[in-house]
Amino acid sequence: MSTDCLEISKNITLTHVIAVQMQEIRQINQQFLNLLLHPDALAANSMFGLDYGVLDGLRRLSPEQQVTVISVPGLLAEFSPLPHIADIDSIADLQQPCALTNRVWQRELQGFADRLLTCIWHAAKHETPINAACMGLRPATSRKLAQWSFVALSRHTRNAFASLVASHARHPTFWPDLVACAHSNDPLRKIASQLSLLQLSVARQDAPEDSESCMAARPAYQ
Repeated sequence: MSTDCLEISKNITLTHVIAVQMQEIRQINQQFLNLLLHPDALAANSMFGLDYGVLDGLRRLSPEQQVTVISVPGLLAEFSPLPHIADIDSIADLQQPCALTNRVWQRELQGFADRLLTCIWHAAKHETPINAACMGLRPATSRKLAQWSFVALSRHTRNAFASLVASHARHPTFWPDLVACAHSNDPLRKIASQLSLLQLSVARQDAPEDSESCMAARPAYQ
């Protein structure tokens, strides 16, 4: 096979890998958005580091506008800090910092956090530049995750929900701009807002390890 054919084959493979990963990220983002928009969460004034203004904007999105939000090229949820091992049996064993005590919502939260942590653990085990940028993982975080065995992962997932936050929740404009763009009819503005998440994730790769948390932002679902 010629060199040109090999290059074309590599490019096709890479394009397929990126497309598959973007589809998986959209599915994860949709599940996170479902948590934010859950009927039992509509009374909350703040969740996962997002304030009322952002939440209200998300709640007023049409299904078509929600696609703009979940289609950003990166995860909209992350952990801060990384979940630690604790001797707990259920959500009820932790002091909950918010009033969202509905058991259905809690089960969905716990299930989502478990799946997300497993996903980023797997990404860290097979680290690539694409994984780092789209998962928002800094090198130090990725190395730490990659050292976990499957047994250790299982233990960490028990209280992963308590560390779940919205990605870049501390950034002053990312979420307000994303919500505003989802309500907008300007396609170029939507693209610019979506790509801003990738820019923030790439910038995080070069930021000092002691700056904003490896997986970002605020205490659990506050």
